[in-house]
Amino acid sequence: MRPMTPRDALLARITAWSQRHPDIRGALLVGSMARRETPADEHSDLDVVLFVDDPRPWVEDGSWVAELGEPWVTFVEPTPVGHGMERRVLYADGADVDFSLFAPPDSAAGPGVELAHVHGVLQRGARRLADPEGFLATMLAAADAAEPVARVDRPSPGELGNVVGDVLYHLVWAGRKALRGERWVAAECINAHVGGRLMRLTAWHAAAVGGATDTWHGGRFVERWGDPRAVELLGRAMTDTTLPRIGAALRAAAAAVELLGSELAAANGGAWPAEAHHRVVAWLDDRLR
Repeated sequence: MRPMTPRDALLARITAWSQRHPDIRGALLVGSMARRETPADEHSDLDVVLFVDDPRPWVEDGSWVAELGEPWVTFVEPTPVGHGMERRVLYADGADVDFSLFAPPDSAAGPGVELAHVHGVLQRGARRLADPEGFLATMLAAADAAEPVARVDRPSPGELGNVVGDVLYHLVWAGRKALRGERWVAAECINAHVGGRLMRLTAWHAAAVGGATDTWHGGRFVERWGDPRAVELLGRAMTDTTLPRIGAALRAAAAAVELLGSELAAANGGAWPAEAHHRVVAWLDDRLR
């Protein structure tokens, strides 16, 4: 029998706490600890959905997280799906948990969780921690009975053209910022803005060209489902704030958008702006070699 980890102990505390807390109408474990495929490993956190009649006080005042252990830090941000908020906590033993906070379906405090927004999460796997009224059992049964949520996305020709244009524009924009000495701004644009668009293209490409059936979200597991050529270029398209590295990253990003965009245009419809790409690459080569 494997020894209990800090994460295991935290989950046990959350389960017992949620079952006895008078304001919690339901608690659900989702994410890697509940997934049927790509389950948790030693680096996984806990993802817990708490259903309370009015989530606002739970979001605004995080003092309740100390009931489960000594918190190092806690903060709030929007949930990835479901249009809610989550309180994220890192505990002193190194275990961390994301508490998503939603009103139950019949809450008088306002709209409850919208099932259509969370079916994709529930279909990956979920486990009830506390369900005194039984509505979570109904929710999970409905998600299982629903049509499987699409795990891939494919762009229209207009959407593809817009993202490609966005990337090409910002390659020159970031290059100009770097040349005038605003290298942090340039690096942030490359790593965050351009990188995000390249990841979207990578997911579209994996579905349309590579036949992937699940491209997850936010680049998760891209090393597994992404085209290896694209994954290699994505790594090279990240940068620090030194001018030579910025130039190399911009050229790698230009190569990535050409690979992904041209093959997507051929497979999915749409035009590849070869002349615009050529001009952008020439601009980068002239100024940032």
